[in-house]
Amino acid sequence: MDQLHLRQHQRENVAFLRGRQGAAILDEQGLGKSCSVIAYLEELQKSKGRPLRVLIACPATIMHTWAAEVRKFSTILEPCVIEGTKAKRLRLLRSEFDVGVTYIVNYEFVRALRGKHGKGPDNLSRFNPIWDVIVADEMTRLKTRTSATSRSFHDFVRNSPKTIRIGMTGTPITNSPLDAFSQYMFVDPAVFGTRYPEFESRYANTRLADFGNGSFRQVTGYRNLEDLTQRIHKVSIRHEKSKCTDLPAKTHQKIILEFDKEQSRVYQELKNDLIAESEGKVVTAANALARLSKLQQITSGFFYNVTNHDRKEAVRVGKKNPKTAALIDLVNDASGPVVVWCRFRACLDLVSDALNDAGISHGVFRSELTPEERGKMSDDFQAGKFRVIVAQTVIAQFGLTWTRASTAIFYSQSFSVEEMLQAQDRIHRIGQTNPCTYYYLTIKGSVDEACYGAVMSKSKIGRAIAGQDFKALAEGKVNE
Repeated sequence: MDQLHLRQHQRENVAFLRGRQGAAILDEQGLGKSCSVIAYLEELQKSKGRPLRVLIACPATIMHTWAAEVRKFSTILEPCVIEGTKAKRLRLLRSEFDVGVTYIVNYEFVRALRGKHGKGPDNLSRFNPIWDVIVADEMTRLKTRTSATSRSFHDFVRNSPKTIRIGMTGTPITNSPLDAFSQYMFVDPAVFGTRYPEFESRYANTRLADFGNGSFRQVTGYRNLEDLTQRIHKVSIRHEKSKCTDLPAKTHQKIILEFDKEQSRVYQELKNDLIAESEGKVVTAANALARLSKLQQITSGFFYNVTNHDRKEAVRVGKKNPKTAALIDLVNDASGPVVVWCRFRACLDLVSDALNDAGISHGVFRSELTPEERGKMSDDFQAGKFRVIVAQTVIAQFGLTWTRASTAIFYSQSFSVEEMLQAQDRIHRIGQTNPCTYYYLTIKGSVDEACYGAVMSKSKIGRAIAGQDFKALAEGKVNE
């Protein structure tokens, strides 16, 4: 890491935030966005004649990471992690301190307090005393403009206009350029205005598509993207790793595997059933993703039996799982520790059982772990107490540093570009000194190949759906 460049770009971030009502830091992952924000908050606290009130909203998995960062990089601010019962959380949020405090909450709690039509009695945007600053970490959580989470954050613009708003993400556009509208409604609504139909007509090509007894406007492409980018960067600052760090290179390698015989039979049957269901119908991105997920479960070696409504059971498929066999070979060949990424919870058990059978020490980073248990597992892995850490992408994609490993294996891939990039950067970040290698286990002629192609080209899977039929996606026929 070039420390001179790092300190310089953090100073630039603070200078950019200074004096703005709303701004976004779009630095790539691992460049210390949180350090920049904490430095800005310290500067702001020194200018206040009273304790600063800051609300930091982030994914639940990194609430304690934020608290640790505040303790590490600030001498005058105290972190307060908002956990426990609703009554306890509200009591903490309404507490007054003699020092500046960063109240750290998860997105789900902000959404839950909004109430119907945004008029809930505990809506955080209506709190008194008001927040001096609200920080939305991983602000892509706000990309869906109609979601209750996004509306909760849009409330801050309407109900507490004096609150300074800061957005943070390294991947603001993960699905489509239209992701920008809702995020910047929070950061600064002047960027794109407040009317989505006008925004969509400016930046998207659409067509009228039939759907059942009605119709809807389907996005077929995008336009005026240079203008969209310029507008974003009026209130945003971004630094890229290649320009301010000496992090080592990344290597990506697709491992192509053959179906197990039984696995192939089950996959083909399910594929034919899903294609038949889709014939003559408009397949939306959401519906297609649900169908493709079922196929991807088969390529991972299981399917969910949902006949028991009280419990979803993962049933394993095939005598020999080609992915677990390849994974063990890759782990054995790796020169050091390894991170294994899984999309589905059931994959955690498949991988863990295979590692146990091979006598390989490992930890499984599960959603059921408490924040303290997650922190201890991460620390133990970094300290070398076991060789492999297995994690679900959606759970462990944010805020974790696993730079002891320089090899990562994607046992099953997410369709989300954001999740994949975040997962990659758990090992490729400040502190990494070795070249990083990423392996992607893919079953030949399956949805795995389509997923790999879409993510590697950083394209939205929905865009691939719009341009190709469901059969092609199921057979992996998407150009990389």
